Parts: sequence; C-alpha cells; structure tokens
Amino acid sequence: MHALLTIPSVSVFAICCAILCLEMIAVGIATALPRQNKNIWLNEEDARRFAGSLADLEQRDVARLLRLHRNQHEFHRELQMKPQQAWNRAQRDKRSVLRPVPRCSWWPFVWSRRIPIRVGPDGRVPVGSQLFRVEAPPATRLILCHHHSGHHSVLAHQPHPKTKPVILFSNLPK
Repeated sequence: MHALLTIPSVSVFAICCAILCLEMIAVGIATALPRQNKNIWLNEEDARRFAGSLADLEQRDVARLLRLHRNQHEFHRELQMKPQQAWNRAQRDKRSVLRPVPRCSWWPFVWSRRIPIRVGPDGRVPVGSQLFRVEAPPATRLILCHHHSGHHSVLAHQPHPKTKPVILFSNLPK
C-alpha cells in the first residue's frame, strides 16, 4: 500500500489506465463467442484466470483506491474541476438523482442497437434464433432493435421525432 502513495500522480494515472485496459481485454477474452452453433472461449486459460481474479478482493481494493486517487487529483478538462469536486457540488445542489424518463414514444427505441433487416418470402423476420411473422410484405426493409434489457422489437422505420413508432413485433414487457 505504501508503494501507491510514493508514486507520482502521473504514474498512478498510467497504472490505473493500464489496469482498466487489461480488465476490458480480459472481459473480451472471457466472453463466449458463437461459432458454428457452439460457444467457444477464445482462450480458456485466460478466461479461468480472469474469473478467479474477479473474486480477489485485494485487486478490487487496489482498483478502488486508484479510482479514488484519480477522482481526487486529476483535473477534468470539460468540467474545469476535479471529478470529486464536481460530485460534491452536484450533491450540494441536489443534482445527484436520476431524472425521470421523458414522455416520448421513441425513448425505448432510441437507446437500442438498431439493425436493418428484410422480411423473408414467408412474411417472417429473424429475431435472435427464431423467426416471427410480421404484417409486412416480403422483401420489405425493417429495423430490428436489440434493447439493453435483452428484449427485441421490429419497427417499420428508423426513429424520427415527428412520427410515432410503428411496432410490428416486440417482446418488451408492458
């Protein structure tokens, strides 16, 4: 722990960035990729090592300390202050709560990943590993939305603020 306190702030920032980059790479390695209908790990040994290190509390504590150090000492160029100062000011001004979701019919679809698809000759569209029938002529271009919750929707066209969404299929909860 004393070694962290004697390192200059630039080096601590570089170490923190390196740890975050390694963690992101490890998450990518530890993610199963579908290949020929099988889940194959890119590197099983690295995936096992990464899974074991997530539970290691010492590494979590070091990452937490580095994040705290960065928030207290690094200057944010857009806020023109340190992140911890910005957070303290937001709490003092009572700006630390989530805002309500706007009353916009496009809101669930704007924050989804949208992929153009075509209606098949049988009037069905692929959603995940299944085919679903939609009320659209064959070869029509539609928009498949992958929501962050894991649900899917099929729209007739891209989101536009002046029109209402035409939902042809959705498994979003009501």
